[in-house]
Amino acid sequence: MSSLFLRFGIGASLFAMATNEIEEVLPALDWTPVPHAPKSVAGVFVYRGQHVPLLDLSELMAGAPAKIRMSTRIVLIRQQASGRLLGLLAEHVTETFRADEKEFAESGIGMSSAPYLGRIIRRSDELLQHFDINRLLDGEFAEGLFAIDSRVHH
Repeated sequence: MSSLFLRFGIGASLFAMATNEIEEVLPALDWTPVPHAPKSVAGVFVYRGQHVPLLDLSELMAGAPAKIRMSTRIVLIRQQASGRLLGLLAEHVTETFRADEKEFAESGIGMSSAPYLGRIIRRSDELLQHFDINRLLDGEFAEGLFAIDSRVHH
């Protein structure tokens, strides 16, 4: 059974994120930095009256802040366990595509430091790596993000 994926890029690397986890894709709106937050946390922004932490995927995966371009977007996702919203700042958000989960293959490279990166898929002349939102939001990392959000609320 095929699923819909969102394609995005960081530098020369391309990624695919399942859209069933995405609430909405927003333009790169204004956000407020949070002092002393982890480097990969760009800050917080307001979405329909709610403060939402914003994670910079470029900073997280490549160690450099995202460049704000026409194709830079905030991908709004909802953590399944808590129902909390999280914004993912992503560059080169250019298209969606359909693929069957069986089309993704193991890369042969262990990614213990980045468990949210997984199998790969070839589309035309591109290789895209699966970006697993649920694995990103597991454990202490998500707890820290949402702790920042609750400090901003008060």
